[in-house]
Amino acid sequence: MTTEQIKEAIAQATSYCKQKEEENNYDGLILRGVLYILGYTESEANEVLNYCAERGFIYCLDPYIKHNGVNEYPAEFACYWSPDQLRSRLGCV
Repeated sequence: MTTEQIKEAIAQATSYCKQKEEENNYDGLILRGVLYILGYTESEANEVLNYCAERGFIYCLDPYIKHNGVNEYPAEFACYWSPDQLRSRLGCV
Protein backbone atom coordinates (compact mmCIF):
# COMPACT_ATOMS: atom_id res chain seq x y z
CA MET A 1 0.00 0.00 0.00
CA THR A 2 1.12 3.55 -0.62
CA THR A 3 1.32 6.04 2.21
CA GLU A 4 -1.78 7.74 0.86
CA GLN A 5 -3.70 4.44 0.85
CA ILE A 6 -2.64 3.81 4.45
CA LYS A 7 -3.75 7.30 5.46
CA GLU A 8 -7.08 6.67 3.70
CA ALA A 9 -7.50 3.41 5.64
CA ILE A 10 -6.86 5.30 8.89
CA ALA A 11 -9.37 7.98 7.85
CA GLN A 12 -11.97 5.29 7.11
CA ALA A 13 -11.31 3.63 10.48
CA THR A 14 -11.68 7.02 12.17
CA SER A 15 -15.00 7.59 10.38
CA TYR A 16 -16.17 4.13 11.42
CA CYS A 17 -15.41 4.99 15.05
CA LYS A 18 -17.27 8.29 14.71
CA GLN A 19 -20.28 6.44 13.29
CA LYS A 20 -20.29 4.07 16.28
CA GLU A 21 -20.14 7.04 18.65
CA GLU A 22 -23.12 8.66 16.89
CA GLU A 23 -25.04 5.40 17.29
CA ASN A 24 -24.13 5.43 21.00
CA ASN A 25 -22.51 2.05 20.43
CA TYR A 26 -19.51 1.94 22.73
CA ASP A 27 -18.67 -1.73 22.28
CA GLY A 28 -14.92 -2.27 22.25
CA LEU A 29 -13.11 -2.01 18.92
CA ILE A 30 -9.75 -3.33 17.86
CA LEU A 31 -8.15 -1.58 14.90
CA ARG A 32 -7.39 -4.84 13.06
CA GLY A 33 -11.05 -5.83 13.31
CA VAL A 34 -12.24 -2.43 12.09
CA LEU A 35 -9.94 -2.70 9.08
CA TYR A 36 -11.34 -6.16 8.29
CA ILE A 37 -14.90 -4.82 8.56
CA LEU A 38 -13.92 -2.09 6.10
CA GLY A 39 -12.73 -4.73 3.62
CA TYR A 40 -8.98 -4.61 4.07
CA THR A 41 -7.01 -7.83 3.78
CA GLU A 42 -4.76 -9.20 6.50
CA SER A 43 -1.70 -7.97 4.62
CA GLU A 44 -3.16 -4.48 4.20
CA ALA A 45 -4.23 -4.39 7.85
CA ASN A 46 -0.69 -5.33 8.88
CA GLU A 47 0.69 -2.44 6.82
CA VAL A 48 -1.71 0.02 8.45
CA LEU A 49 -0.95 -1.32 11.93
CA ASN A 50 2.80 -1.11 11.35
CA TYR A 51 2.40 2.45 10.05
CA CYS A 52 0.51 3.39 13.23
CA ALA A 53 3.12 1.70 15.43
CA GLU A 54 5.97 3.48 13.65
CA ARG A 55 4.27 6.77 14.44
CA GLY A 56 3.86 6.17 18.14
CA PHE A 57 0.65 4.17 18.65
CA ILE A 58 2.35 1.20 20.27
CA TYR A 59 0.50 0.86 23.55
CA CYS A 60 -1.88 -2.08 23.14
CA LEU A 61 -2.37 -1.43 19.44
CA ASP A 62 -2.56 -5.07 18.39
CA PRO A 63 -1.82 -8.46 19.92
CA TYR A 64 0.86 -9.00 17.24
CA ILE A 65 2.78 -5.77 17.87
CA LYS A 66 5.04 -5.47 20.91
CA HIS A 67 4.13 -2.48 23.05
CA ASN A 68 6.03 0.39 24.63
CA GLY A 69 9.46 -1.08 24.17
CA VAL A 70 8.53 -4.03 26.33
CA ASN A 71 9.58 -7.23 24.68
CA GLU A 72 6.07 -8.66 25.07
CA TYR A 73 2.90 -8.75 23.07
CA PRO A 74 -0.23 -7.39 24.75
CA ALA A 75 -3.16 -9.66 25.44
CA GLU A 76 -5.86 -9.33 22.79
CA PHE A 77 -8.44 -8.08 25.31
CA ALA A 78 -6.13 -5.16 26.15
CA CYS A 79 -6.20 -3.97 22.53
CA TYR A 80 -9.90 -3.15 22.50
CA TRP A 81 -10.83 0.51 22.81
CA SER A 82 -14.13 2.34 22.92
CA PRO A 83 -14.83 4.12 19.62
CA ASP A 84 -13.93 7.54 21.02
CA GLN A 85 -10.66 6.23 22.48
CA LEU A 86 -9.63 4.51 19.24
CA ARG A 87 -10.59 7.56 17.19
CA SER A 88 -8.54 9.78 19.49
CA ARG A 89 -5.49 7.57 19.21
CA LEU A 90 -5.77 7.37 15.43
CA GLY A 91 -5.93 11.16 15.35
CA CYS A 92 -2.45 11.25 16.87
CA VAL A 93 -0.87 9.01 14.24
